[in-house]
Amino acid sequence: MLLNVWGVAFSLATAASAVLGHPFVIGTSTAFFGAIWALTLRSTRIGWIASLPLAAMNAMASFALLRIARVIEYGPFNFDQFVKAIFEGAALGGTLGAIIWFPAWLLTLMVFGWPLRHAQQLARKGLAGEENGERLVGVASASVAAFAILAILLVGTGLVPVLSGRGDRGGAQLWLFGAIAIALGSAAAYIAHTRVRERRAFVASVERGEVEGFRIDDSADGRALVRTAENATYRVADFREELARLDESGEVTELSGEIGQASRATTERSL
Repeated sequence: MLLNVWGVAFSLATAASAVLGHPFVIGTSTAFFGAIWALTLRSTRIGWIASLPLAAMNAMASFALLRIARVIEYGPFNFDQFVKAIFEGAALGGTLGAIIWFPAWLLTLMVFGWPLRHAQQLARKGLAGEENGERLVGVASASVAAFAILAILLVGTGLVPVLSGRGDRGGAQLWLFGAIAIALGSAAAYIAHTRVRERRAFVASVERGEVEGFRIDDSADGRALVRTAENATYRVADFREELARLDESGEVTELSGEIGQASRATTERSL
């Protein structure tokens, strides 16, 4: 779910901006590399290994952008200074910057590592587990962003200096990152929760015999939700189409056959 990919990215951006300041530079860079990490992590286990070089690249990009911003601010600007700022900033971020980005990388794995890994473990249990995992990650993203904003409000000399952006840790950019992270994480959690609840209610209705054209069958391979002839576009006396596999509690673990491949999104809406 792309909502969680960007929810994690903007949550990391909010936290990094709250701690290090400069949300326009550090927050934007962290959101970009955080999205790559979250997307990679969802598609392959290499994401865990890739998190370290991505953290280093984020630091290099952030330092380079900060140096460029300083060159522009204190000008006069010329191309040689621009190129020099890029290389100096990247070198500084990748070496001395490790004092910052390496502990930040460890903290990121501690905060997001368990929710993301647990979500992957749940996804292996099937469709219901996958959505429960999405819900967990969404809650984690929203919570981290909310905690970062709360920390900004509690640290410093009071509410007004934070809102005015003094020290470059507050201001509209940080609040925007936080709002996006909370909105995306909350939306992902709500959508996943709603899908699980509605699908569970539908299966329960079928078990009670309240839905025509569907039934629950028991077989050697376990329970399955099937569509019968009454709901088919053509009538065959023994027509039976298996739609989904169920666990003992009635949760959908996987979608079957062609539905599980070409028509998964359509079936999710009906389940």
